[in-house]
Amino acid sequence: MAAQLLTPRMLHIFGDESSHKGKHKFLVYGTVSCDRSMVPKIREEIEKAKKGKSLEWHWSESKYPELYPGLVDTIFKCRDNFGLRFRCLVVNTRHTRHKEYSDDDPDLGLEKYIHLHLMTYANDQKAKAQFFVQLDERTPKYRAEAQKRALNAADRRDNLRTYDLFADAIDVRSHTSPLVQVADVLSGAVAYVTNERYLLSDASPRKKALAERIAKLANIPIVGHAKELGVRRGELRSLAFATNPRVTPDFIIWHLHLRAEEEKVLRALSAEQLSRYSPDATYADLQRDGYRIVVECARCDHSISDYLSARPHNGIKLVSSKPTRCGKCGRRGIVHLKASHFHRTRSERNA
Repeated sequence: MAAQLLTPRMLHIFGDESSHKGKHKFLVYGTVSCDRSMVPKIREEIEKAKKGKSLEWHWSESKYPELYPGLVDTIFKCRDNFGLRFRCLVVNTRHTRHKEYSDDDPDLGLEKYIHLHLMTYANDQKAKAQFFVQLDERTPKYRAEAQKRALNAADRRDNLRTYDLFADAIDVRSHTSPLVQVADVLSGAVAYVTNERYLLSDASPRKKALAERIAKLANIPIVGHAKELGVRRGELRSLAFATNPRVTPDFIIWHLHLRAEEEKVLRALSAEQLSRYSPDATYADLQRDGYRIVVECARCDHSISDYLSARPHNGIKLVSSKPTRCGKCGRRGIVHLKASHFHRTRSERNA
């Protein structure tokens, strides 16, 4: 008897961005996804959450704010009962070199981030499948059809697929797609927390409460650098850190590191500079040799340009000790040396 052919998986993906425009440190592009059979049920649940009101769900929306907690509860109900999943890409906008890599066009930069994000779905998919993508309209310059062609070409090249995984990709206006609206709300919450908008003096109590509700229901296990900073599971701050996709495949937060190559160079410089000293040398010894000690985080731009001026009591710290952790992201800083004015003057005099 002939082997029964498996039905290809039909996955629907809905995407929207947050904090792309304006002076935001972090841009977030997020998508929600589910199997085709679940789309009608999830749409029905999302529409029911409106309770007969006419509104389009937006993170920035202020119309009928009393309905938003119910929407959040509905989203996670759909996660638990209908397989709704969320994933997002977080980009530090201070590292986006649009002039160098995107023809000085931030919109082209966004298209590249969307491409990277959607390729994570392709890279995860091993069995036969077809993807159907709806993207919130961005600009007439860049269309979903072009994304589809680029995605299929990249997927064939990288994953050696012999057919077009992305069967369809269309641009939609968000008011026509409840699931694009869900992507907007969840992406907006991640952007709100990652950009630390809740710490502003004029922060909206409603938005903070909504982000707290999302963090609590997402219930992300705390790993890595977040754990080092004392972030607790279900806490608001948990939305600001990368997650482990193997542990939480239904709520993935991925931070794109655009300075990865620069970080390698900086770490190599640090290792070379500090190797000139014995392990029992202190930071004060470096300072006496005419160096200014810089401690820098290549991920979030937090840096101390003159470490001993800021923290003079750490002069006794050994060169061989581990660098201080970044107060923003929890990663260990990179220690490197700059010649001080005294050192330059002395060198010039000796010359």
